[in-house]
Amino acid sequence: MKSASTLLKVLVVWELGTHLGHLLRLLPVVTELRGNGHEVLLAVPDPASAHEFLRDPQVKCVKCPTIRSRAGSEQRESDVVCYADILGRYAYGDEEGLADALSLWATLIGDFRPDVLLIEFAPLAMLAARLQKLPAVHLAIGWEAPPKSRTLPIIRPSKMVDEASVFEMEASLVKRINRHCSSAGVTELQWLSDLYKSATQLIATLPETDHFGPRLQGRYIGPLFSTEFGPVARWSEPSTEHTTRRVFVYLQPDRANLALLKVLKSLGARVIAVLPGLQAGAAERLSDDRIQLYPHPVRLAGLLEQADITITNAGHGLIAASLLAGTPLLLIPRTVEQVMLAKRIKSTGAAQVLPLEHVATHAHEAIEQILNDADAREAAKAIAWKYVRCTQGSVIAQVVNAIETAFLKHQQNVVEKMTSGGPLATTIGSDFSNLWSMQQDGVGT
Repeated sequence: MKSASTLLKVLVVWELGTHLGHLLRLLPVVTELRGNGHEVLLAVPDPASAHEFLRDPQVKCVKCPTIRSRAGSEQRESDVVCYADILGRYAYGDEEGLADALSLWATLIGDFRPDVLLIEFAPLAMLAARLQKLPAVHLAIGWEAPPKSRTLPIIRPSKMVDEASVFEMEASLVKRINRHCSSAGVTELQWLSDLYKSATQLIATLPETDHFGPRLQGRYIGPLFSTEFGPVARWSEPSTEHTTRRVFVYLQPDRANLALLKVLKSLGARVIAVLPGLQAGAAERLSDDRIQLYPHPVRLAGLLEQADITITNAGHGLIAASLLAGTPLLLIPRTVEQVMLAKRIKSTGAAQVLPLEHVATHAHEAIEQILNDADAREAAKAIAWKYVRCTQGSVIAQVVNAIETAFLKHQQNVVEKMTSGGPLATTIGSDFSNLWSMQQDGVGT
């Protein structure tokens, strides 16, 4: 039995999502855990890519178990109508695939023997932790933490959705999950949303940047993103005496977005643009004395504070970083998740939204409008001022504290069952109370 001061083995997991924002959200926490002496194993979809950003050679990285894709099971993103669709498609929707994935998770957990799991967007790992009776912390932006209710939310309300069919879908998933819960001897789910009660949940965002927010229940700790990873980029000096606008761009490297760069060039803006995956040769051809193109993330520290606007596809991390820097945004959402978030940010007055299908025809007008929108800049600065005390250091500290507390609380529960309130349980309970009292409050309610 470990004591409160024992160094921990922490399994850090990210399963779903293709964007680097998931990884960059976890790496500062991994760094802090290692700095505190804890051992960390990182389980992610692509370990090779993760190693490019890992600074600590002592952190091992493995591929996380996932369900196998089966022939004929492919669906378009536009087919998703409710949150249960996502969980069914990528986690719990196939009996054989779920059993195989949980078996792999049991092996991984058995080999590493973690004391606690830190779970990002990882529904399989959340179920595995429940089945293995391990404490877990769920670190989630709003999209990854659906509101607590009987049924999970419908995310395309504009479509004709049969409420009864959604309920039936969730009931089918619950039945499948409960077979594994019964075999493991753990409490079965009544509702699919009960799964999210398996872990200590930290909502790593602001009420204003919560896809499903603002919510009355839930602990907001503030957004978590990385400003220190990647090479340093600096704004170019203006080539004339006239003041030129600074625009930070982070977009997918498709034709429409490349055309958008030409619009920025015609406006005389100074641009730092990140287009992940853009071929190096193309980046060199398109760059000049005013436009700097990068095929990989750059270090954000100091860039966003000096930018006049940020243009992005509405990824959560960059939106949060821009707002905390007081920088308004032009959002070009590509997915249902990004559409939901863009709508939330637009409602604050700190952003404008350009539909993807209008980029080719309305980009010039939209960019000029946001560049000259004094109200949007004031709204962004108001959010930055409101959360001026929300630093990355304070958010990371809350996550690490929650991990250590989850372990300690789990130990206390185990000891209480073993000793029925004996001296050992009293000692650990006292340690737990002391640690609990030192937790920092969240940034919202």
